[in-house]
Amino acid sequence: MSNEKEIREYVKNKINEFDNEYLIIDEFCGGYMKTRADFALIKKDSFILVEIKSNKDTLARLENQIRDYGLYANNVLVFLDIVHKEKFLKMRE
Repeated sequence: MSNEKEIREYVKNKINEFDNEYLIIDEFCGGYMKTRADFALIKKDSFILVEIKSNKDTLARLENQIRDYGLYANNVLVFLDIVHKEKFLKMRE
């Protein structure tokens, strides 16, 4: 069973604790984006795209997703289940 829902709710709660002025839009895809972000955070002068990789996901598309999101967003946040730690660290080398 995927833990994406739990990660998604945890992240949203933490964001709201940090700054509750963000509008959160689930499954965001807009304009010329080639990929869909798990959600977007929007407020004046700030547009952040968020990608979540659960325990059942792979990282196969992650580089392309980050590249695509980076064309449009001020920042890109990625939240990974711990099962992806080693592979993610190798991607960064």
